[in-house]
Amino acid sequence: EWLTDAIYVAVAGPDGIVGTDDDADVINMSFSSGDEVPPQEVTDAISWAYDLGVVLVAAAGNDGDGDLSTTESSWPAMYDEVIAVGSVAYDYSLSPWSNTGDYVELVAPGEFIFSTYLDGGYTVWSGTSMAAPHVTGVVALMLAIYGDLSPDTVREMLQSSAMQLNYGYKFVQ
Repeated sequence: EWLTDAIYVAVAGPDGIVGTDDDADVINMSFSSGDEVPPQEVTDAISWAYDLGVVLVAAAGNDGDGDLSTTESSWPAMYDEVIAVGSVAYDYSLSPWSNTGDYVELVAPGEFIFSTYLDGGYTVWSGTSMAAPHVTGVVALMLAIYGDLSPDTVREMLQSSAMQLNYGYKFVQ
């Protein structure tokens, strides 16, 4: 319920009215429900946001086994409408705990990321939840520079401009 509510509120923006200038253009989802398929209400909210032109980015999950031939499930990253982001280390190697599978579209830095913390502090985190915001930030910059782009166009631009890594994934810089 909280995820569904969050999507609807973000898309409507601060004024609560869908279709105005303050609506969300991109939503980062740095969380995972693992292999538990979300209820229909979440599916409907994801589809609704996507159909309105919102770019959805999600962490791929941290249950990887280090084997590129296996798939570890993670929702909401597994939705077709969502750009799923895995994690890489400083040397572009796939983080051993990063989920893999056909649904993982891109990878970004996700190890030892300096981040904000409670009460105005800072800390270092690792995970696909640290990688997804890198891609979300790139999407925000793309939208700021190019204006209105459909989620499909953003996805194509990310795919075509990302660096191909030797193990199959594309790295967003």
